[in-house]
Amino acid sequence: MTVAKLNTGSSDPKSKPTPRRRSLTTDVLSPQNVCKKLIKLIFVLIAFVVYGVLVPVFLICMIPVYMYRGLVVILQKMFKPDWVGIMSSRDALVGLDNTTKRCECVIIANLCFRGVPDVEKCTEHFRKNVMEAKNAKGEFLYRKFTYYYENWLGFPFWKKEENFKLEDHFRKFDYNIKTKPMGVNDVEESVTEDELLRSLGEIEALPFPKGKSPWEIMILPNYIPREGDLHKDYAVPEMTVTDWNNPDGNANDDKYFALVFRIHHAIADGYSCLKMLMCHICAEPLDTVPKAPTRNYNFFVRILHCLAILVFTPYYHFNQFFVEIDNSIWHLSTNKLAKKSHFVSTERIPLESLKDVGKAHRVPMTGVFLAGLAGGIHNYLKLTGKGHQIPKFMRAFSPMPWQDHPAFTVNGLVNHWTVGVFGIPVTEDTPQKRLRACKKSMNRLVNSPILVSNFFTVPILLSAPNFLTSFWGTNWMTSMILSNFPGPKDTAKSFGQHPLDNLFTFVPHMRGSAGLGIMFPTCFGNARCTVSVDCAILKDYSDAQFLVSLIDEEFRILRTLHSPNAENRV
Repeated sequence: MTVAKLNTGSSDPKSKPTPRRRSLTTDVLSPQNVCKKLIKLIFVLIAFVVYGVLVPVFLICMIPVYMYRGLVVILQKMFKPDWVGIMSSRDALVGLDNTTKRCECVIIANLCFRGVPDVEKCTEHFRKNVMEAKNAKGEFLYRKFTYYYENWLGFPFWKKEENFKLEDHFRKFDYNIKTKPMGVNDVEESVTEDELLRSLGEIEALPFPKGKSPWEIMILPNYIPREGDLHKDYAVPEMTVTDWNNPDGNANDDKYFALVFRIHHAIADGYSCLKMLMCHICAEPLDTVPKAPTRNYNFFVRILHCLAILVFTPYYHFNQFFVEIDNSIWHLSTNKLAKKSHFVSTERIPLESLKDVGKAHRVPMTGVFLAGLAGGIHNYLKLTGKGHQIPKFMRAFSPMPWQDHPAFTVNGLVNHWTVGVFGIPVTEDTPQKRLRACKKSMNRLVNSPILVSNFFTVPILLSAPNFLTSFWGTNWMTSMILSNFPGPKDTAKSFGQHPLDNLFTFVPHMRGSAGLGIMFPTCFGNARCTVSVDCAILKDYSDAQFLVSLIDEEFRILRTLHSPNAENRV
């Protein structure tokens, strides 16, 4: 519904003249803004003084903890020399699960290929291209695929699998999809994308076998990907398929299979996993994998930057942990969450049209993604009778790969990230307002010192025994975890002659109060929004489908806003 149009003026003498826009200088020097700046300055100084007192005291109290950690490492080398070693603080933070009982921190990726799969040949391809890949030092790049972890003297340690067999981790999809049992004479029936997503809610938290590395890859034949209705103009690469099972060259381009990759976050972050999938499964050139952004400063600017981090970090930490807490109706305490999720996804959305929207409104691509999400949530709450409970912002923890990520050089599977908090402006009632608010939210995070300080805080705070890591590493601030990753850009082949058709992923909710996982993966010029939502937030699967349909509709509306003067629409 159109609610406002650009005012182009009128010859009617009774019409009111268009009001002049206030200048930027007038806005900045207004009494209200000056007062806000002074209040912020006072809080910055107070937070700096408080941190100046508390941080030294905290570090002194932590000295026995660091000494105990060092002692445990020495004891392990003396009495357990066959173990790989103690977990890094980042591995330990996301490795609090007992993977033999229940997994809350699991990354799931779904890759769709054309053709008819041969599981044995797929396994052999994985062995050759992934397991046998080496770094410049001659070490196996993905050696952590053979590790699992157990606790000892209060700390988690990596151990090697005994008699590692790739076949224990790489197999045919053997979980029961209730909606598609075996057909007549045990012939496998086709499985749709929606049916597979429904099944992910059942297998997400399943335990891994004791003494086995917590990851698995499953091949699901006779898969039917979702075509979609709202965004029919998405680009599907032209492909010619020659399947292994057809040596005479007959094409099977009307058949698909899915590769479901489930891995515990303790082994690697999402960046490492997607880099492995792109380069070693999908044969994407290494230089096309996006690297973590770096900022190059001259010496003088670097000194000023370090001083700014030192001064402003206490203020931003105080805001992150105590002030800007999510107060939405979807922010439930940990003990109220069901710890079981619905998995849903939008259709494929043409990425180029979203980029055009970003260029027209001078909003980064991530800001456009956030605006689509904010609009979908806003409309869902409004249409389900909860419009009076729409908060100004919902908060989302966003993990981001840090610069000089080791996945490219030393260890292909590693946790090397920082985190920030996005404000999702769900209260805004038009797409254009949401775009502006999302840009402002992004700029506030990017220009703050929080990404730098959070990266260096993790090893200081979390090099502690599990009971302390569990307490300090539990999220109570946000209702969601949010991430995005640019996937393959060109037609890629894997497992011999099977072309990749699509790739999308889901992020874990981590430990704590986040009941939603939001991911914006891209692949072959298309984007998606994948959502995993706790059953305590949205009870029925149909509710989750309704939410994601409204997010889809919001992106359809956004795609019409190529011009900054386009109509506002609710």
